[in-house]
Amino acid sequence: MSDYTVAWIVVGAAGLGVCVALFLALRRWAAARILAPLVAATWFFIPWRFQDDPEHYAPAFVVLLFRGLFEPDGEPGVVGRTLALATAGAVAVFLIGVGTRILVRAAARWRTRRRGS
Repeated sequence: MSDYTVAWIVVGAAGLGVCVALFLALRRWAAARILAPLVAATWFFIPWRFQDDPEHYAPAFVVLLFRGLFEPDGEPGVVGRTLALATAGAVAVFLIGVGTRILVRAAARWRTRRRGS
């Protein structure tokens, strides 16, 4: 197994650990309990080309931090915009799920009220 494969296995395990830790830590807040791990998974598992070599990828948030903090002429703009768009997509998926759940509950209440009268 190559070092590259081992690194992605470590990233996957760390991402899964962060998602589980967030899910368990946010017991009292039902919405945040789902949204925080969803956003964390989005940030951990989006690959981004780390160097000019098309075979080397790293998690996008790592590339964002590296280019923004450690490279003097690094361009974190594209990575940052991609992560912002992916985060907005994750939040949109979450809101669609919440809205669907609210509509299903409202329809069930409406049906029970209609049958009762």
